[in-house]
Amino acid sequence: THQMITVYKTVRNPDIAYALRKACADKPVDWLVFFSPSGVEFCLDFLPKANAKFAAIGPTTAQKLRDCGVVVSAVAATPNPDGLIKAVLSVSNSNE
Repeated sequence: THQMITVYKTVRNPDIAYALRKACADKPVDWLVFFSPSGVEFCLDFLPKANAKFAAIGPTTAQKLRDCGVVVSAVAATPNPDGLIKAVLSVSNSNE
């Protein structure tokens, strides 16, 4: 016999919409950076997308953004902060 045990469950923070709108209200947003497919699911509808570029920590997160109709400008070559910074700077520097 088998028994299903839930080890963890990813859930949306109930205050995420308010927090994101507040953080983005007073200043233009140049980059929106995502670290997981669930982050895309939980946050995308609440973010100002008009002029922002999108970055992803890796290919799975980038694919989730694309599945949601988002153009991904940067994807980290290695899924860590340094890789993400390099990817964003590479795109930013090429647009100057």
